Amino acid sequence: MKQPTIRAAVIQGLGALLQEFSVSLEELLLDIGLDAGLEQTGEKMVTLEQLTTILEGAASATDCPHLALLLTSRQSPEILGLINLLGKSAPNLETAIIEIHKHFGLHALGIDWDLSVTNGLAISSLKAEETLFPSKQCVDLALGQAFMLLKSLTNNRWSARVIHFRYQKPRDTWFYRQLFKVPIEFNSERNGFTADASNLELTLNNYDEQMRSILYQHVATLESSRTLDFPSRVSEAIRQTLPSGQFSAADIASRLTCSERTLHRKLSMEGHTFQKLLDRERFKLASHYLRDSDLQASQIALLAGFSGLAPFSRAFRARFGVPPIEFRKNHQNLPPEN
Repeated sequence: MKQPTIRAAVIQGLGALLQEFSVSLEELLLDIGLDAGLEQTGEKMVTLEQLTTILEGAASATDCPHLALLLTSRQSPEILGLINLLGKSAPNLETAIIEIHKHFGLHALGIDWDLSVTNGLAISSLKAEETLFPSKQCVDLALGQAFMLLKSLTNNRWSARVIHFRYQKPRDTWFYRQLFKVPIEFNSERNGFTADASNLELTLNNYDEQMRSILYQHVATLESSRTLDFPSRVSEAIRQTLPSGQFSAADIASRLTCSERTLHRKLSMEGHTFQKLLDRERFKLASHYLRDSDLQASQIALLAGFSGLAPFSRAFRARFGVPPIEFRKNHQNLPPEN
């Protein structure tokens, strides 16, 4: 069975947390044979086995059995990338959960969530073979991040009845009580949550129909393009990672499971450069949204991978000779770039 993989962004903030315990994440990663800069390469896919080694090693080095839960309490849902954006763009919590589950492969492969409703209860369960998901720390990370995402999407209006863990009850459960503030069931038949089904009707304040439509077009393109030539695979990876800001050549090479040198060599063999592909995808996306949507320029800047409106405007002017606002006003229809 193929080993599940997940975006390295899930450990974002671990380095700073370990420093509080006088432990170096870089040294820990090197000791287990991984890149010392893994935390900064959020779009790189790591195996579940590698994630287990990282988290269990960190918990052991700090003598903190609830380390993964502590990490999730300090993280932002933004680390979930497109999954977070899909959730935020949904009209209600039920739609958000269903679509997140449906497209969870954008964040992790071989790890899924399931939602069922019975007797007035909404039951959400983490689905993975126990033999592939043996780590307490990995379970804590998954449930902690899911819990924080649900709270964030609903502005803390969502509430669980019970949090379920398959592993045995730890000797000390104070941090579980502090974080979740609801009953905890250990030795459960599943990992996940039980909540009142009425929670699914909660409306989401960030609902934006146009942004939702654009995101789903973007996701459909990503999920339908699985048998492409190498330059097209690079372009697809760039499109997928633009909103996260993790789209350097090293990031894309890691996502495609090759070295940065190999990425450049393969592109060169087919008459491409990484920088040209990156620029093409960024400005093709930006010009399309400026022509064919009412999204604000600041929103388009984020989707195109810019840190803000000012750098986006400067780069756009350098590319097209006019600022984004003038481009939209004039309804320019430039031919697609090659």
